[in-house]
Amino acid sequence: MVFFSLLPPQNQRNVTKYWLFKKEAVIQIGRSPDNHVCIDDDLVSRQHI
Repeated sequence: MVFFSLLPPQNQRNVTKYWLFKKEAVIQIGRSPDNHVCIDDDLVSRQHI
């Protein structure tokens, strides 16, 4: 099981968004909409594995 949380920039401690993956062996993260975790920010690459 993988728990992924997105924190805001700076020193804020509140979780902006979170995802829980129970069965996925590989999780794709990036700004591309076909990723498991999509981060809408131009500073983020399209895809990370």
